[in-house]
Amino acid sequence: MATQIRTTLIPAIAKINPVNTFILDLFFGERRYFDTAKVQFDVAETSETTAGFRSFLKNANVVKKDGFNVITLDPLNINEMIPMTGVNAKNRGFGQPQFGGAADPAAAALETELTGFGKLRKRAKRLEVKAAYEALTTGKIVYGQDGIAEIDFNMPSENIETVATLWSDSSADPVGDMIATYDDMDEKPEAVVLGRSAYLAFVNHPKVLTANNADGKGMNFEKAPADMVDSRGKGVLFVGRLVDRPIEVYCDMTTYKDESGSTQYYMPSDRAVYGSSGNGALLYGGIPVAQGDRVSNVAAEFVPSIITEENPVSVSQLYRSAPLPTLRYAAAFVSQKVV
Repeated sequence: MATQIRTTLIPAIAKINPVNTFILDLFFGERRYFDTAKVQFDVAETSETTAGFRSFLKNANVVKKDGFNVITLDPLNINEMIPMTGVNAKNRGFGQPQFGGAADPAAAALETELTGFGKLRKRAKRLEVKAAYEALTTGKIVYGQDGIAEIDFNMPSENIETVATLWSDSSADPVGDMIATYDDMDEKPEAVVLGRSAYLAFVNHPKVLTANNADGKGMNFEKAPADMVDSRGKGVLFVGRLVDRPIEVYCDMTTYKDESGSTQYYMPSDRAVYGSSGNGALLYGGIPVAQGDRVSNVAAEFVPSIITEENPVSVSQLYRSAPLPTLRYAAAFVSQKVV
């Protein structure tokens, strides 16, 4: 049996991104790439605390190296394949090119490959976004690989809470809760993201004032202009800004289909998450790639490959990635149940 593996189409595939990555851009803006199977961080200790990465110390594998504490984490392992042989045969008529009856066989082949890799990339990005929301709302990512049950970013227990009075109660004070949360956080948040139910309770609450009133009460929340509401993309709303604190408010109603075909929200509907981009990072561990008679780890977001086997004849698309949405400083994030 002869097997050939070729990597291809990286510039074109990189533009295919059908999953809304709003939350990754907002809170996990930094991207780092490693050419090792695991990702490592240097941690400098100052004044009995750890700058930047102190939230990991009680849970991650921490070792001394070159005078620093080094934290080692395992990225998620995404390794999925789509057989192309059956698809090619289905699309090919008598006397037609392998990838269909288009006038330009090369263009038809490119379209077929992009379609297949696009589906795989969508599945991979969906896992990244789900993992990011899991980390933000629970302080952990369920790992379930290599005997590791979960990755725990050691978010302080008081940062995962339920507000004193749920926003569905008319006596609640949603804006007051946001101000109190902002004031209590050592690392001040830039934004708060609301789930669908949290958003509806917020915008419809009688104490969320968006205009000066006859009784002299000034607005405590500035609504986003109509032309900016959907500026973050389909399913993500820019709701507006607090008047008394520099916090932007968003609502994320993006969805995906689970294995049963049911629609699920990425962001839990009843929660509000506070944070800032400087305290999260999207990391990519090394992706193993065969090079001759050896295997080396490639530092990349993903590696698309075509695998061709001669006996039996088959052609498959392989998509590999090793992402890890990371709360580098979990104390800088707060997850609240608000409805």
